[in-house]
Amino acid sequence: KALAAEDRQAAEIDELKEQVRRGHIQNITHRLGEQGYLRPELSERDAATLLLTLTSFETYAQIRMRDGYSLERTIGVLTHVLETSVLSGR
Repeated sequence: KALAAEDRQAAEIDELKEQVRRGHIQNITHRLGEQGYLRPELSERDAATLLLTLTSFETYAQIRMRDGYSLERTIGVLTHVLETSVLSGR
């Protein structure tokens, strides 16, 4: 992302990668919704937004690097947030 801020071509590649990632997340949340795994009060769009946030490098960097959590603890925190905010517990 830092390189993308300086280089137009890198920014375009970064944007394309983000669009692909967003598409994958939307497919996942659609499937979860169809199968009844999303919290009932959560729309697919809101679930996708949460998953995009939970799977972003920025979120990882915040928890792992800035807050100094171990890899295992980082995974545990993100998994807990996923299970309690997105998944229905079905």
